[in-house]
Amino acid sequence: MFTGKEDHEVSFKKGQALVRAYQKNKVEKEVKALYFGKEAVSRILRQKGCVGLRIYYAKKTTGANTLVITGVDKKGNDIAEGLLAEFGFPCPPYCPPDKSIIM
Repeated sequence: MFTGKEDHEVSFKKGQALVRAYQKNKVEKEVKALYFGKEAVSRILRQKGCVGLRIYYAKKTTGANTLVITGVDKKGNDIAEGLLAEFGFPCPPYCPPDKSIIM
């Protein structure tokens, strides 16, 4: 089903348009993005049988929106017994200094 070589590339202009379209409909102080460090993502990708990532929309017990990242095997199954990531740094307040880039 999955090989890990699927093409997900999008131009900067198209990515910017997609993000801006989404942000038009969000609440003013709502989280716009989450930052995940390279090591956390690399550790998930280095798991045996992992060919990619699945990113789930999730909600903390506080009601705040978040994301949960899990590895995915070639059959499309989540690697449920493996490493997962959450605890991303939210924007705001951890936004890029140059707000014109994608936001």
